[in-house]
Amino acid sequence: MGTLFKVLIVGAIILGLVGAAGLGIMAVVAGTHDVKQVPIPKSCSLYTNSTLWDFADAYRRPMDFNSYRDIKQMEENVSIKGEGEVHRSASELVYAGKLPGIDYQVAYRLDRSGHPSAIELVTIYKFKNKQGKYLWKVFKPIHKCLAPYMLDKLGARAPS
Repeated sequence: MGTLFKVLIVGAIILGLVGAAGLGIMAVVAGTHDVKQVPIPKSCSLYTNSTLWDFADAYRRPMDFNSYRDIKQMEENVSIKGEGEVHRSASELVYAGKLPGIDYQVAYRLDRSGHPSAIELVTIYKFKNKQGKYLWKVFKPIHKCLAPYMLDKLGARAPS
């Protein structure tokens, strides 16, 4: 029984290391495509909640060669839709969802005001209880790698 336990522990450690390496690679790939963390835009519908909720961040990706025409076209390619849409405007789409002990909202924004145009991902999290705080301690490093990667992939799927 002791040998089986050791094999399971070593397997879990190896799996964790491989997962961490994969997340690190995804973050590097996103960084090479100019995905940068930015302050929450004041024009974002989540701006007020971002100051009241427990965690908020935003990422921006320039769209040099291909771009979305409108938010409807971008909607077809978003990867996280939570439990449903809670807000839509001509330049923004917001979804809300729940995790155990955590409420979250994610906004996908299309900024065509400058050159090059850009897409933005804004996320906010509210912890409902201790379970949510503990889950966030595990999920936060994953989020810091996964959010820029998801935004990069959203940009890569834009029509040319």
